Amino acid sequence: MGRLPPRVRLKKLDEELKSQYVSPESRALVLLGLGKNEVAISWLEKDLRQPKSTLLAACFIAAACYICVQLVYKKAVLKGLKMDLL
Repeated sequence: MGRLPPRVRLKKLDEELKSQYVSPESRALVLLGLGKNEVAISWLEKDLRQPKSTLLAACFIAAACYICVQLVYKKAVLKGLKMDLL
């Protein structure tokens, strides 16, 4: 698809989804780029429930969770809260 803004890329993926297979991982990566972490994780979880799911989806879920934790941590630090990450 080239270098498209995330919203444009997501719209193209939505259009493609109507007529062909679009990997949940592709959608999830764009959603993560838009900061829609929970939606991205739900797409990856859908993939894991499919019979042909791959380990790749599980890796993406782990990465998405890590990103979410980092975002929460940064927001807390910006607010002056002390947090310990294990």
